[in-house]
Amino acid sequence: MFNFARATGLGAVAALSLGISAATSEAATVYATSVDNYTQGTGVKAPRDVTNNALGAPDGSFLSLGLGGSAVFSFGALFQTPGVLYEVTYNIGKKGAHVETADLYAGIGGVFTYIGSILNTDAQAGAAFTFGGFFDQLMIVDTSSKPQSVDGFDIDAVGVTPAPVPLPAGGLLLLSALGAAAAVRRRKA
Repeated sequence: MFNFARATGLGAVAALSLGISAATSEAATVYATSVDNYTQGTGVKAPRDVTNNALGAPDGSFLSLGLGGSAVFSFGALFQTPGVLYEVTYNIGKKGAHVETADLYAGIGGVFTYIGSILNTDAQAGAAFTFGGFFDQLMIVDTSSKPQSVDGFDIDAVGVTPAPVPLPAGGLLLLSALGAAAAVRRRKA
């Protein structure tokens, strides 16, 4: 005999499980969608000052921070670790030439926390960085010095991992499944 309440409860649990696994499996890297603040440092010349060049996936276009400059990036939602930063520096193989560095800060609600430093030679093919917690902005501050750098750290792209999105409908589905399971047990007793 087919037990509708039991089948409904088990189906709800299965659907919830699939929903949770789908949400976590889709947690791929997302790239910056906006530059919320750009404080241009010294040495930057057009077109290296175009903020849109640092948005999206790495494509060879870049934004120069300039010596002492900074940029604050948003990603359209809360994010978590890990992250990746791509930098573009030409003639990097020249001994001692174009050494550029930057500090990274993760922020939420306008409050930023230092998460580490990065060297341009490490970020040419994308340098991973990690941090703890959930944030809504990432700030990159150039810490390069002359004569090794002319226009500071050059950002091609910055990506992060989106924070998991809670499934409110999934919670209701779980409660209904538990209620159905309790009804089945009560009926048997």
